[in-house]
Amino acid sequence: MRFSLCAVLLAFACSDAQPKLKLRDDACTKQRDCAYGLDCADDGKGKKTCQFHSFGDCEGDGTQPGPDGQPQCLNSYKCRDNHCTVQCAGHKDCKEGEICRVGLCQKGGNASTQCYDNRDCPYPESCYYGQCVTHAANQRCVSDLDCGPALRCINAVCQ
Repeated sequence: MRFSLCAVLLAFACSDAQPKLKLRDDACTKQRDCAYGLDCADDGKGKKTCQFHSFGDCEGDGTQPGPDGQPQCLNSYKCRDNHCTVQCAGHKDCKEGEICRVGLCQKGGNASTQCYDNRDCPYPESCYYGQCVTHAANQRCVSDLDCGPALRCINAVCQ
């Protein structure tokens, strides 16, 4: 009995049973189904799909000054459908030769690298919202573990 239970647990641990994160316009049932920068929201047709999270309202490309004289969208965000959003939620949102890493289009890299935890990523990369990333200064983070050596996560930015 003990052997068969161990075999079942080992088989489950080695299986690829974890779901892939959904991209923009993919059907979802809960928030954690969606990739970084996306919300699981009603699409207006009675279905829930992953849609860009809004970080505020904007007009044009979002770089024009708002009423307070500051740009409407924060640096590294994009004005999309009158809402400030991350630049990308998947590689298809970036230009040729760029990949989406934690909401930012960056040159180079492996567009197929997806992860579920840090063990899925080559050193010194770590898994962040389903993508293997190397955090450098000025990149977004949740904790110090998301940042590279000698960097700390301060106000959600590696510094």
